[in-house]
Amino acid sequence: SFEFPDSANMDLTVGSFDAPHRFRPVHHFGVESMHEQWLDTTGLTRYRTDDNPQLVKRWMDSVGKLPD
Repeated sequence: SFEFPDSANMDLTVGSFDAPHRFRPVHHFGVESMHEQWLDTTGLTRYRTDDNPQLVKRWMDSVGKLPD
């Protein structure tokens, strides 16, 4: 999971739930660090972290760089 201290939202991984089969994924986010061999959801839309200007700004303001 991940949460900015000043945000009302928290990012959670579906696999962290006891019954993840109840969730239907609709897209991937942060695909630059995705491990393809762990899943077969190739048909889902993909978004890179650095394609989201608000998130880039938050990382730059907080850390000064995007994660590796």
